[in-house]
Amino acid sequence: MAAIFGQEVVMEITDLKGNQVLDARGLRVDFDVRHIEGFSVANVSVYNLNETTIGNLIGAKDRYCTIKVRFHDGPYVTIMDKFYISNALDQRLVPNSITQLYLYDSARLIYLEQQIDVDVEGYVSLKSMIDTIMQKINFTGKIHYQSWPRGLAAHKTPRRKANLQGSVQQILRELGKEYTFNVYTVHGGFLLIYKPKLDQVHLTDLDKLPVIELHTDNMRANPMLAPAQLNITSNLDPNIQPGSVVDIRNLITAGSNTEAETLQLADQYLANNIAGYSRYQILSCQHKGSNFTGDWFTMANGTAPTHGKVMPTQTWFKNGN
Repeated sequence: MAAIFGQEVVMEITDLKGNQVLDARGLRVDFDVRHIEGFSVANVSVYNLNETTIGNLIGAKDRYCTIKVRFHDGPYVTIMDKFYISNALDQRLVPNSITQLYLYDSARLIYLEQQIDVDVEGYVSLKSMIDTIMQKINFTGKIHYQSWPRGLAAHKTPRRKANLQGSVQQILRELGKEYTFNVYTVHGGFLLIYKPKLDQVHLTDLDKLPVIELHTDNMRANPMLAPAQLNITSNLDPNIQPGSVVDIRNLITAGSNTEAETLQLADQYLANNIAGYSRYQILSCQHKGSNFTGDWFTMANGTAPTHGKVMPTQTWFKNGN
């Protein structure tokens, strides 16, 4: 079994104090990392570890995994940082021993699972509630508010008191429903992505955010479009994550994932509902790779709250798509 040329995966496992338990350099490592609403999760398979190391992973608690990747001689990029190993399983598939790790972002373990009961007093705003929560759980990282209309998070409501009770994850989920935002554990902290309507875009920072331009030669499959929605499968790109803004203006072909019945019966559906969008904000993504197989791709889903660049799309849809 030989490594795939150019696909390098560096994996390190440490204990709670940061002491190294495993450096998997040279071993086969397959990873599947998913950045989704709530908290990020991952599955990792490591091949042919020795018995002592397997015992240290399966029988011990407080193990944390970090994976960095690079392609050819490019820079190393962190694909997952200190994910908590919640479960581990060793399988014997002759001639290999495969250790499967199941992980989630350590922010869930440290912060989201905490149970709190706290009052927020004064003229209550979302920001005052978030700040109170973070102070209660001793969170010292950063809270990123992205795509929020100016002043909305700090807007003081007529409410003079709010009681926040339950797990932090549950409370953030309920606030997300009330204020129309998603919560993610990325950037080493919490990312709160607001989902603006088109008439709110000019009030947000969306048009000022860095943009990742997608190119046809980097796609693994045709991007699939629906009204204000985008699904892509590209070569592995760790820079694509929740909150990233991607621009599809340089793509020369695309398909539609709209049901055939809609395309048959809705006159000018594609032109009226899809054409004109070029920028999409990523809301979930999956990075899957290996240093011993051909897996090396990113799948992502996004929405288009911005007008982007007005562009013709009639040449994208080929082969009946």
